[in-house]
Amino acid sequence: MPPEQAQARHEIVDRRADIYSLGATLYEILTLLPPRIGDNMQELLEECRLGLAIPPSQRTPRIKIPAALEEICMKALEYHPD
Repeated sequence: MPPEQAQARHEIVDRRADIYSLGATLYEILTLLPPRIGDNMQELLEECRLGLAIPPSQRTPRIKIPAALEEICMKALEYHPD
């Protein structure tokens, strides 16, 4: 979920949230892990609110991730929707 949605700022949740979701899907395809893995729902929501995401190549250093795909992924997971 994008940070603006986790922060309950629904007035600004628009098509950019879909781009964020695609970035999260790409992240999981690249790493075989979700972008966030909080120990519980509260931690997970807090990570979403803060926009925390470790770059795929740092999260799974043994998997060779093309730089261009990582750049696309991280751009889609940007904290600020603009």
